[in-house]
Amino acid sequence: MYILSDDNYSEVDWKSVLPGDIAVYYSKGDAEHSGVVVGKAEPPLYSPLLVSKWGSYAEVIHYFADCPYDCSDVKYYRINE
Repeated sequence: MYILSDDNYSEVDWKSVLPGDIAVYYSKGDAEHSGVVVGKAEPPLYSPLLVSKWGSYAEVIHYFADCPYDCSDVKYYRINE
């Protein structure tokens, strides 16, 4: 996604995500959904807690895999300070 590189974001490992990072759900190479990390990924599951908007529904706080979007290709990004 060009906006991430234009805004100085870099991809981070899913085990290293921190609150404030961005999660982007990809489907067939295209960004389908995104959310903001609000909870650190902790061992043993390393499942980040996100807040995101589900279509016409309200914003939802959820674990990365607990949503209606395909979670098989999720990448995380952090802004470079």
